[in-house]
Amino acid sequence: MNNWHLLYNTTTGQSVSIGTVIADPLPEHLTALSLTDAEGEGLQNGLLKWDEETRTLVPTPAPTLTAEEHLDAVGLGGNRQPTLLYLRQAGAVGAKLDATEAFLNQVLAMFAADPAPRSDWPAAPHSFEQVVAEAVSSLAP
Repeated sequence: MNNWHLLYNTTTGQSVSIGTVIADPLPEHLTALSLTDAEGEGLQNGLLKWDEETRTLVPTPAPTLTAEEHLDAVGLGGNRQPTLLYLRQAGAVGAKLDATEAFLNQVLAMFAADPAPRSDWPAAPHSFEQVVAEAVSSLAP
């Protein structure tokens, strides 16, 4: 247990600091909110954020991305898709290549149904590097 605390301005509710060590005595204009380990770590890694109006921790909303931004974010943007297509045409086989093609088809279908940015894109099943390594090894004599 790390004994996390969030310090905030008592008047404005604005977050000042988060940590496991606080001043003693605490300045009068600050309030220390005790946090669980999960809450402290959630703030540190961006899964939670401080809402100064309600003075509570709230989940950080998932980013809203276009299909292209999502594919870039998971490492399958740019010229990586044609690379996978080229490997398939060259005779590459593999479960990771199959799963990644299915993933790309799912993203394309979601985009075709509604091209608006969204936060519920599926996760890529494998990294580009993993797919290429398996595909290239399937081509080796």
